[in-house]
Amino acid sequence: MSARAQGLNYSYLEPVAQKPLSPKERLQGLTNWEKPELLRKFPQREGITTSEIAEGRRLFQQSRDQIAKDIDELKASYVFADDSVSQFLAEHRSLTAVLRSAIQPLKASFGADGVFELEVTVEEDGSKMLYGVALWPGSVRAAAQALDNFSESWWLDHMTLSTTDLAFIYRISR
Repeated sequence: MSARAQGLNYSYLEPVAQKPLSPKERLQGLTNWEKPELLRKFPQREGITTSEIAEGRRLFQQSRDQIAKDIDELKASYVFADDSVSQFLAEHRSLTAVLRSAIQPLKASFGADGVFELEVTVEEDGSKMLYGVALWPGSVRAAAQALDNFSESWWLDHMTLSTTDLAFIYRISR
């Protein structure tokens, strides 16, 4: 079947005849600066530069140093159950500020000499939860009252979407 019978434009199928290049045009190749219609776009930059990589590394290291500093500050106020607490806090950066500001209200509710522990639990579905545990030497009733006092006076006002992985509880220690 011919191209005409198929409905194709016959002129489309014919090769385009180009005029021969002059010797001057042949020397200039594809970058013919005398004819503006033949100008090329400048090549676009792809990727990032070495200075941008260096700046990214510097910011990353600065962030890691700040995380380590924040965790060390928390270790002065809380007992870390294991290394998973540091890992959890590194992944949930906003919790360090919340825990830092919670220590005074915890001490006001549980006593100035109270011991507070941080521990991470892994649920059956793989999700993780950080618990601030007040170790209480007294009765269950007094511990529950101290936790209610802490919740009413501070924690309920500071709960946000960023603190959904944090809970405060008590544990009776004898």
